[in-house]
Amino acid sequence: MDKVEIRFVAGPTVLASYGEPLLDIAEANGVKIDAGCRMGMCGADPVRVLEGEKNLSPAMGTERSTLERLSVGEG
Repeated sequence: MDKVEIRFVAGPTVLASYGEPLLDIAEANGVKIDAGCRMGMCGADPVRVLEGEKNLSPAMGTERSTLERLSVGEG
């Protein structure tokens, strides 16, 4: 399976499988991220994508509503 490179600002650069939750990858590599619902829907654990956004699927449904509620636009 193809891998994706993830660079944590205050931590390591790791290779992970596509589709693996970022929170799981962070925790497995000793990177602490405050998390609420653990699904990326409540807004307690927002992350910023610095590059590679074209590889992400568009925000839909609850995810889009959460981003709008938090005033976090695309881009």
